[in-house]
Amino acid sequence: MNDSKDNSALRTIEIVTVTGKGSGSQADDSQVKAALTTSNGYQSNFVYLASINDDGHETNYFQQGDMNKFRSDQFDIDSEDGPLTSIIFGVDNKDDWDVTKTFVTDYSLGRAYHTTESSWISNGSHTFTLSQYNERSGVTTDQNSNEWFITVTTADESNAETNDHVFLQMFDSHGNGSEFILLNNFLGEFNRGESESFTFKTTLDLTGPITRILLQKEETNGWKPQSVRVEQRGVISTDDFTTTFSFSEWLDGEQRWALRECNESFIYI
Repeated sequence: MNDSKDNSALRTIEIVTVTGKGSGSQADDSQVKAALTTSNGYQSNFVYLASINDDGHETNYFQQGDMNKFRSDQFDIDSEDGPLTSIIFGVDNKDDWDVTKTFVTDYSLGRAYHTTESSWISNGSHTFTLSQYNERSGVTTDQNSNEWFITVTTADESNAETNDHVFLQMFDSHGNGSEFILLNNFLGEFNRGESESFTFKTTLDLTGPITRILLQKEETNGWKPQSVRVEQRGVISTDDFTTTFSFSEWLDGEQRWALRECNESFIYI
């Protein structure tokens, strides 16, 4: 660890892990830690993930099919170390954990990354290459926006509704990523066949249209979203952008998240 770095300059990093669904894939009763490497060849210190969100209550991180989120400013990397290139996971007291997907958001620089491989961690550690989101880079706007209007529609099917917490993360056409946003309506409900609307501001400005979203629901009760409509507000432009993402799967049991990419032409409002 480089003790000469100014703590005020360290980046804030969010790490999201997805554990496999197979037998023995979980890393319970274990300590999971992570380190990050940068384009300048720097490797950060290791940070134990479960301890970041542990408020003294019993935790059940890294269970089968779980998506877990951890946010920390304890990695000793700063802006001069360059973009992120890989993440190293280590597991104490257990040498097998099935990591199927990892999402990393660098809040300080506004960059979003993901892993392109899934792997069992053996011999206590494994290094995953990080790829930066950067799709449809030819579609741009000169304006930034952190104000959004989101409409979530629940499928009109039996038991499709939920009152569990739902989170949304957005990615723009330049590879920038937002924080995970809690879609918190007045009653906390997503009713069957109905649409719920949310207006909020993100911590980071996003540039250009939204080309990917990551939707996550907590708890194990079922929910079937039909669509998520993302409207960009507050930009000084002739047209604001809106993108609609469609869903067909249930978010329940061991699959409580879905990643969607824009597969249609952008609609202008």
